[in-house]
Amino acid sequence: MKKCKLCQFEYNDGDTNFHHLIPKSLHKNKYIVKHFKDIDLNKYGLTLCKSCHNKIHSCINEKELALKYNSLELLKNHKDIQIWLIWKQKHPNFINTYNRKTK
Repeated sequence: MKKCKLCQFEYNDGDTNFHHLIPKSLHKNKYIVKHFKDIDLNKYGLTLCKSCHNKIHSCINEKELALKYNSLELLKNHKDIQIWLIWKQKHPNFINTYNRKTK
């Protein structure tokens, strides 16, 4: 069992995945390389349930994730994520397996 760092519920290993706080698609971006040079970007992230991970990527684009929401606390302060977490507390067994669509 693994605990989702965002919603705090426990899930089977197959129902969680690793969320890169700096999206992999931006790891070679010059700005990212310069400003996050002391961080191993491949290991900088969170274990999340699939539904929380999908929610993040459905409401925050990759550039915003890298520049504005690159920590657990910053993610929790995003308005849409706050609304999601309130809903998720009432629906702890919900697992969204749909493909992500980023705004």
